[in-house]
Amino acid sequence: LVHVFRKRVGILPAIIVLIFAILGNIGMQESCIPFYPIAASIMLLAGYDRVAAAGSGILGVAAGFGGGLLNIFNVGLSQQILELPLFSGFSFRLFASIVFYAVAALYLVWYCQRIKKDPKKSVVAEEYIQQLSEKEEREAIPMTWQRGVALMGLGVALFMQGYGPLKLDWGISQITAIYVLLAIILSVVFKINPNKACDIYMEGAKKILPAAFILAVAGGVMVLMTNAKIIDTLIHSLVLTFEGKSQFGIMLILFLSIIAFEFVVSSGSGKAMLLMPILGPFAQIIGMSRQILVFIFQYADGATQYIWPTSGALLAGLGLCKVRYQDWVKFAWRPILFI
Repeated sequence: LVHVFRKRVGILPAIIVLIFAILGNIGMQESCIPFYPIAASIMLLAGYDRVAAAGSGILGVAAGFGGGLLNIFNVGLSQQILELPLFSGFSFRLFASIVFYAVAALYLVWYCQRIKKDPKKSVVAEEYIQQLSEKEEREAIPMTWQRGVALMGLGVALFMQGYGPLKLDWGISQITAIYVLLAIILSVVFKINPNKACDIYMEGAKKILPAAFILAVAGGVMVLMTNAKIIDTLIHSLVLTFEGKSQFGIMLILFLSIIAFEFVVSSGSGKAMLLMPILGPFAQIIGMSRQILVFIFQYADGATQYIWPTSGALLAGLGLCKVRYQDWVKFAWRPILFI
């Protein structure tokens, strides 16, 4: 990428943000973490500071995950709970996703041009000035045919993840099957023996297990609350609290409340499991569209995950890119606030 854009290095940040925004839009979040250091290496090689290097990937995912165009987790799960067609409301989310990408890309390009002109304006000025005085050598990794096939396979899987639910009436099970099939194909292409392939697959599954437990516990809590009629009590209390208030005011209160709740529960799918069974009937009673409720939840939950210090996805990404949280906040608060 650096070689291809060597004469137009100024647009490289926008290109990388676009790649990660696309991944974020289909719901990839923790899955993007291993790719952050790759994006950071490209940005460092292009002559930008470490915070901008990390931001090229993390801001892209924040914009994409916040837009939620084909986000199978926040949007897909919420719509499933509220019994809405999967990925309905596509046009509105497409518009929002474009706006969010523009905010992230323009901010990063502006910041990169600013520090190129004056390195002292970098969030990590001392480190950046030292970085510019040193030249770091990197080993070139060749693009073999196997790696080419792997990238194309991932591209096909990502395309089908969006196309399947929209045109073929697919659900989460069919999307999952695509990636299982891709894993089998890649193990053959890279000549990985079946035992080793299973070990690698289980290593990946282990990383997903904590999230699965969170969903299971959230589901268990909802079963207990439903059987004990606590859900009914909560919905009744909410209706009494908001009785007589305008829908716009209710939407704003819900939006800000979910942003605050994000600090306590960072898992978007976990929050969907906890909140949607309560907010769905509440919205129905006060006459609010269920689709609007999904939008409120998505936009309150999406990009804010990338500013709260309790977000595992953010802290893991910053750790891999060797960026301190306080430096990230100084850099990222503006685009996150705009979004």
